[in-house]
Amino acid sequence: MTKLSIGSRAIFLAKLSLPVSRSMVSVAVGCAGQVTQALQLDKTFRSQLELAVEEAFSNIVEHYSVTPGADDRIHVAFALNADTLVVSLTEKGMPFSPEAGPRYSSERLETMERSGLGTLLMSQCVDHVEFLLHGRQGKETRLSKTLPDVTIPEDLLPLKQSHKPQRLTVDDFEIHCPKEHELAEISRLAWKCYGYSQEELLYDLDLLKKKFRCGEYRPVVVIDATTRAMVMHSCLKYHDPNSHVPEYGLAFADPAYRVPRQAVRAMASKAFELARDNGADGVFDCSVTTHTASQKGMQVYCGSQPCSLFFAIAAAGMQARELSTTVQEKGSGINHYFAFNRTVKQVFCPPRHLDIMRRIYQWLELPREYSQPQTFALTGDAETDVFALPDELNVVFITVRKIGEQSVEQIGQALRDARLKRRHAVFVFIPLGMPAAPVLVDHCEKMGFSFAGLMPHIHDGDDRILMQYVDCPVNLDAIRVYGDHSRQLFDYVVRELKEVSGP
Repeated sequence: MTKLSIGSRAIFLAKLSLPVSRSMVSVAVGCAGQVTQALQLDKTFRSQLELAVEEAFSNIVEHYSVTPGADDRIHVAFALNADTLVVSLTEKGMPFSPEAGPRYSSERLETMERSGLGTLLMSQCVDHVEFLLHGRQGKETRLSKTLPDVTIPEDLLPLKQSHKPQRLTVDDFEIHCPKEHELAEISRLAWKCYGYSQEELLYDLDLLKKKFRCGEYRPVVVIDATTRAMVMHSCLKYHDPNSHVPEYGLAFADPAYRVPRQAVRAMASKAFELARDNGADGVFDCSVTTHTASQKGMQVYCGSQPCSLFFAIAAAGMQARELSTTVQEKGSGINHYFAFNRTVKQVFCPPRHLDIMRRIYQWLELPREYSQPQTFALTGDAETDVFALPDELNVVFITVRKIGEQSVEQIGQALRDARLKRRHAVFVFIPLGMPAAPVLVDHCEKMGFSFAGLMPHIHDGDDRILMQYVDCPVNLDAIRVYGDHSRQLFDYVVRELKEVSGP
């Protein structure tokens, strides 16, 4: 048993999510009783807390609304904050003003009607009663009661007060391409590093197996030769059946191990070798811009070079375990590319962006013939695919398969639909092998899209110029890029974005 000192961090005890119904009062009260019992508090403390919770819950039900919806809930949470037990009841019932209600005292109790009596009973049973409004998050009834001079069971104290075990160093390793029966271990490795905040694919074993069997997901892992443990993972992801350019990503390591750089390099080399042997034209990645470690790894270890910068595409909410960093905010990503296919291709680049596009192709060591279109009209049939990425990304990709008379309307409609659904950004991939590409880019810029870069071979074997429409705030000061090439690309993309959206 340990004494809980003033200033200790809050300790979570319990949480319930209950329907807005009087029949659920006993459940909330029962939980309050179990919490006091776990804290080994006396019967007086227990009965007072139970009565306060009963009145608070009943008060919410009474004043919620005429007919609560089927999905409406009252969330009851119990926590220790220093020497105080805090009960929080949050819900999204009808807003109110506590100051406008009647005030009661024990001297006038016999003359009062039932309305408002619950507030008086709550205030008599606990030390503080607060009614808080949280805007769109709803409102809260908060009950606070100071603990007597008691001790707290050891197993309720935060685990992080104990010393962390020393990380194991991987002295000898093996690079391994897992079989299907090993996919469950990959899910466990992802959980060890990120909990359930990584990409959903990794936690759905049936979906993971399905993508593994059809070749859309090709994992490569590092095995510690001493413990035989799987300590690091990366993979190739094939997003488009018509594409010969997989994405290299989902790199994470077991926080209990210290993996040497040569293992990281060997894992990436193995993945690139698999892509080349599978007939890929190249490999791309999307490195986050919250830090430069992954960017440096792609450029230094893999020889990839920056080619495009997407704002507001990185998933929010990810957080590596055992790190002191905060949960990742909605961020941006910088794409790198490494080419296997270096044959000469003809591209029709918009004159406005020709200089930066030449530079990017030079960084990638890709020979290109830069041609000027002979027409400025969009004619013929148009073909456009619209694809919404997973909810944690909340963005839309528009792939122009064929530029035609209806291309502008198709892109415009997809943009309007995305904005109605509050997507954070919309990205358009326009084929540079078609003479009408500069004309369509001009139309996109009039709609509010701005230059984001290019991606060779990405769809149907054709190079694409990338345009982006950003519909959420972007903290440009928080973006970090590695290397001079990335800085040149960043400066250009930011300048183009500001020219479209204004300062």
